[in-house]
Amino acid sequence: CRSVAILSQPWNHLVQTKRDIHHPTTMAKSSSSAAEEYNDTRYHYDHLTSPLPIPGLFHDFALPAKLLRLARDRNDFPADVVFANKDRDDVTTDDVISNFYDLLDKVEAYLTDPSSSQQHKLNATQQTKFLIEVEGLDGSGKTTLVKRLQETLPHAIATKTPSSGLLADIRPLWDKRGGILARAFYMISNYVLEYEIVTGYYEQYDVIIIDRWYASTCGYTVARPPKNDSSNTLGSGEEEEQRIPNIGDMPDKMFDWPTDLRLRPNILLVLQIDHSTRQKRVDNRASSTATTGGGEGGGAPSRFNPWDERLAKDIALGERILEALHRVRGPDETYTINANNSIEDVARQALDIVKLPMERHLNPQDHFASNPLGWWKYMGQNLQLCDESGERMHRALWNLQVSYNSSKSSNGSSSSSSGSSIPILKTVGLDRIDTNFVYYWTASSAFPCNESFIWASI
Repeated sequence: CRSVAILSQPWNHLVQTKRDIHHPTTMAKSSSSAAEEYNDTRYHYDHLTSPLPIPGLFHDFALPAKLLRLARDRNDFPADVVFANKDRDDVTTDDVISNFYDLLDKVEAYLTDPSSSQQHKLNATQQTKFLIEVEGLDGSGKTTLVKRLQETLPHAIATKTPSSGLLADIRPLWDKRGGILARAFYMISNYVLEYEIVTGYYEQYDVIIIDRWYASTCGYTVARPPKNDSSNTLGSGEEEEQRIPNIGDMPDKMFDWPTDLRLRPNILLVLQIDHSTRQKRVDNRASSTATTGGGEGGGAPSRFNPWDERLAKDIALGERILEALHRVRGPDETYTINANNSIEDVARQALDIVKLPMERHLNPQDHFASNPLGWWKYMGQNLQLCDESGERMHRALWNLQVSYNSSKSSNGSSSSSSGSSIPILKTVGLDRIDTNFVYYWTASSAFPCNESFIWASI
């Protein structure tokens, strides 16, 4: 099996080869040159994806977009697909397909836009939105938790990948096609969500709760890669088994968040559940609904979801997926929640986890009203100047100025107002920040600080 041969090669070599060949700059090719490449019969799916460390494990937008466009140019679509909008007489199959590829073009244009205005939108989104990604196996209560968080958290909206609308319309086509093209579709859906968030689909909301995002794409692919798709025949939607190494033996780079997927979760919640409890919930769900669904990790109640059957037959598969989800590197913080308990208990655990980080992100100056150095450290982390411990991340001199809106009265009490005079914390060459000391890289000295310390010039 060619895919097994690929997986047996050294990891570091594979990761480097993939990044060299599929650099994001390839997205800028003209449509004419791309069409010539797609029409070249040498470019079968397996040839394009052979450098990947694991079949279907994409780490950028360019390659999955190329595969999906190649499928269009080869008319590589199954004929017997029931689309989500089948009840609408005014929408044809051709419309669904055309709308999807129009969206693909818009997302690519967004990703390759070098303008300062686009960067400003992205920066503003990162500062003003709090993103919560909820992950777990089918039957772990993930979708129920997402709904509960939306109902409880202020100014919150729930969404998912693939999101509703155009992606929901065409999803049955890629689920039916299966194989590497299905994985390409789910990879692209991660970028569509960023595009929707940054371009204002959720402008009126502060908190966005996401039912599956890139962590699922990575975790499910690593745990169960798709089959080799070298033939020109249509896939059945079912994927053959692959022999893969242990999740723990894979290098960290395999689990990195894509660099061109610039939005990342502030919090990743992974629901941990016993196999017997999960299977009981899935069986109850199957007996109470006949709704169709499926695809990567499911996501909708369905007794036809292929992942239900796969997880029922292979307990180790679920364990591999959960292990991979915990290894994804990109979210600011990752937490495990015991999902064996009631939804009330699961929701309470989740709310206890997200409350403090959400307050800190959306209202940082109020959160750090009595902790100026904490505010200083937090801003340093946001600027990637220091890590979570406060240690400098690189040896370059810092030149950091941070405003702080708290002051101390003469009797030692604290007063804070967003409209009050704002002291400035300044530093050049700072080596470490924590709540008790400031360490200098230049002098290797330190001085103590307490709550009355409201500004510094170093």
